[in-house]
Order: sequence, then structure tokens, then C-alpha cells
Amino acid sequence: MDFSLLVKPAGADCNLSCGYCFYREKSALYRNAPRLRMEDKVLRRLLDVYRDGNIAFQGGEPTLMGLDFFRRAQKWSHRVNFSLQTNGTLIDRDWAEFLAQNHWLVGLSVDGPEAVHNRFRQGYTKVKLGYDTLVAAGAMVNTLTLVSAANIDRPQEIYRFLRDEWGSLNQQYIECTTPAAFAIDGEKWGDFLIGLFDAWLGDGDAHRVSIRLFDTLVARMVYGRAEVCQFAGDCRNYLVVEWNGDIYPCDFHVTKDLRLGNILSDDLEAMFASPRFREFGRRKRDWHPACNECEFLPFCQGDCPKNRDPLTRRSRLCAGYKRFFTHALPILDTLIPR
Repeated sequence: MDFSLLVKPAGADCNLSCGYCFYREKSALYRNAPRLRMEDKVLRRLLDVYRDGNIAFQGGEPTLMGLDFFRRAQKWSHRVNFSLQTNGTLIDRDWAEFLAQNHWLVGLSVDGPEAVHNRFRQGYTKVKLGYDTLVAAGAMVNTLTLVSAANIDRPQEIYRFLRDEWGSLNQQYIECTTPAAFAIDGEKWGDFLIGLFDAWLGDGDAHRVSIRLFDTLVARMVYGRAEVCQFAGDCRNYLVVEWNGDIYPCDFHVTKDLRLGNILSDDLEAMFASPRFREFGRRKRDWHPACNECEFLPFCQGDCPKNRDPLTRRSRLCAGYKRFFTHALPILDTLIPR
């Protein structure tokens, strides 16, 4: 199938309680459920109908399902490429060996509302232990860092900390625009990205450290395609599968009015082709009219709708992206082989 699945086997349940997590509120959709856990009949049906593509398990915290759940997923799958996004606190050697042996890509969240260096230099936390266990087993691991109001002023420090003390050569930085207590603004986002870019380039890491945003810009410049959905021209890149099999268009838009159906009773490809999903995808181009005249529109595509002001339809991060693109794109252009 030409679309990916983002599967939430434990719904919004998590063993941590991070105030910045946008997905926590989604548990209210299933407030009457005794326990948010995917049953085998849902998993089996999912893998019977989705036989060839990419499945990312996410949460909440998906490892709450226990390792045997994922062993069954591996056993019942066909030509599926699996990945897992986790906070790492439940990862032990058995988990790490399974993920490594079956070539699962692991995205490990190492951030919090505190600055990264304050959180981890105080001790060998469960998160760091999980990361080290994965690396020792030979698993493929990326670090995912949420950029919030609390750590946005430390781009170079965070970058070098993850690179040097964690050994992370594959990094992803995610902007926090909700909830308001942790949200960043456009100007500071621009400062963060420029600081990150200058450290990455100035330290000679352009061909050594992968930063997903920078990779995406290069892919756009070379191949004319976006590798992250927020910079694509259409929001229909994947479907979300909740713990009970309910299907939604995006994890930022898991709402009753956007429920597309259920994997146990509805055809997956028909849901992907449904008028409701087409209309959801069309929203991406409902950006501010000024975007049509912007030289950077081919790169940002108006940004993710979740980041847009509902009244103006302009991204709240627009000013920062413009400053960053102005700074970085000419430099990236010189790095591309001709």
C-alpha cells in the first residue's frame, strides 16, 4: 500500500506524565474503556489487510503492551517494515535484541520540558539506560527531541550533548506548539534552527550527523519531494490506528468528527480513499494568501495545519522558518554535489 500506518496499541496510556504531551487528552475519547490495549484480533486483522508497507508503533507508550505483543506482530506480518517510538524506560536486553535482530528502527524520546543537559547529567536514568541497551544490541536508534519553551534557548548545547555524550548521529527535533505552557514562538524557533544548523555545519558534521529537517530540505532541493508530512502538499500520508481499531487521518487530529471507520468492520483502502479523508488532505492548501507569493512555499507548504493560526491560516512559526530558510538554503545548495 502506498501509505503508512501509525499504530497506537496502548492508545494514549503512558508510564510517564509529561505535561507537554499533546496526545494525553485523546484518552478522553475512550473514557469508558476499562483498559486501552489492542487485542490480538485487532492486530491480526490489521496485519492481514496491511501486508506491504510501513507501520510505526507509537503512543502514549507502546512498550506497555509487553514484548510478546510485538513478537506476534513480527510473526504475523508479511512484507511490513516496523518501527517503534518509545520513551525507552521499559527497554531491557530482551527488547533490544528483538528490535535489533528484526531490524526495527527505534525513535527514542530523550527530551523533556527541562533542558536536556540538566535532566541527564544528574545520573544514569532509565531513558539513557534504555538507549545504551539498544545501541549495545546493534539496534537502529534515532533520538527525538521536543523543542519547548524550556529548552529552545540551548540548540548548540543540546545538539553537542546528544552527539558527544549520547553518541546520537541521527537526530530529530520536533516543535512544540501546544499546550500553551510549553509552546514556542516563531522568532525563537528560527533562532533555534539557525543555532542548530551552525553547530552542525561548523563542527564538520554535514556528512556525519543526520538531522531530519536538514535531510528533508536537501531531498526537496535534489528530488523535489518532502520526506516529512508537514512540508508535503497534502496531509494524506498515513492513517492512525487506535487501540480498538478505530482509524483517523492524523494523530494531531484524532477527533470524533474525523473518525474514518474501524479496521474490524471497514475496508482500509476504502477509508484512505474516502471523501472525508480527501477533504482532510485538501485542508493543507488552505493557507494564508500571502503564502502564494512566498519564495519558501515549495519548502514549507504552509507548514503543518496544527501550527497555523485558525483565523489567519498562517503558521505561527512562519517568521522563524523564513529566517532559517534565508540562512540555510544557500549554504545547503553549495553542499549538494553537481
